[in-house]
Amino acid sequence: MRGYPIVLNAWGSWCAPCRAEFGLLASASARYGRQVGFLGADVNDDPGDAKAFLGQHPVSYPSYQMSSQQLTGIVPQGLLGTPTTIFINPVGKIVTVHTGEYESQGTLDGDVQSYALGG
Repeated sequence: MRGYPIVLNAWGSWCAPCRAEFGLLASASARYGRQVGFLGADVNDDPGDAKAFLGQHPVSYPSYQMSSQQLTGIVPQGLLGTPTTIFINPVGKIVTVHTGEYESQGTLDGDVQSYALGG
């Protein structure tokens, strides 16, 4: 994904706000997927629960199981909670971190346009 902006969403199948925003991320990835790389980081989850959730709520991007400690390599300050959406520019620098649920498609799309696409 070098040279592309990235939207990295830290989530868990056990997290109600994560489940609530999952459809918004699926829509955003379908809309912006040719310009922006989307990735999921399934944090501190049971592998079977995550697989079952993804089977019922498919997305067009990969999601990897990680611990919150592993994400500290990407987000040095660590996660303040889930969901957390991390916007990374094409050279690999974090532009912004959104902690909490996206409650509307317009808000998520606005952040993708502002932070991933630069305006």
